[in-house]
Amino acid sequence: MTTGDQKQLLCWLDLETTGTDEHADFLLEIACVVTEPIPPFLEVPGVSRFEGVVLPPAGWHDRLAENKVVLPMHENNGLCEAVARRGGPIDDVASSCVDFLHRFELPLRLAGSGVSHFDRRWLKAVMPEVERCFDYPSMDVGCVRRLMKYAGRDDLIPPEGELPHRALGDALRHAEEFRRYARVIQDVHPKRPRFTLSSILVARGFVKAK
Repeated sequence: MTTGDQKQLLCWLDLETTGTDEHADFLLEIACVVTEPIPPFLEVPGVSRFEGVVLPPAGWHDRLAENKVVLPMHENNGLCEAVARRGGPIDDVASSCVDFLHRFELPLRLAGSGVSHFDRRWLKAVMPEVERCFDYPSMDVGCVRRLMKYAGRDDLIPPEGELPHRALGDALRHAEEFRRYARVIQDVHPKRPRFTLSSILVARGFVKAK
């Protein structure tokens, strides 16, 4: 038997932007990866990935240039070039993303790192039709990562390496990080067998324990 949460597919989503202010910055890229909601959280058979590059209004690169951290990051990972060469209008990208999400039973469970306070906020501002495809709760692997740090278990956190800071690559990485934490929890607390008829009878005092 599965719980309600375990019936809801997970959508690992990541956004790449020119900065953190959804009202002053611009969305550059979005990606989604849809997985099963139970371990090992495999990608749904068939087409389970979506990625779209947005061409923002004129002046987007000037805004990006104001951010001395994000500018070199997106120049080095090829996103700036992708935006210039194949970016599309944001409404078209949003419509394509909604069409992709509607292949699955809605609402989906929004998942990723920082999705509860960054990506969802951005979606509400610039792609509300995409945000409406998700249920209210989020599966934020970043919260689990911080929990591990607060608990003094940095050893359980996978090595960061160098994030690509491209939407699809980051979404896939966050899904894999979640799989890792799930495996750790399952190893520490293996699933106990459900109650049997005999154990229920013993608990209620109908029969004596052997």
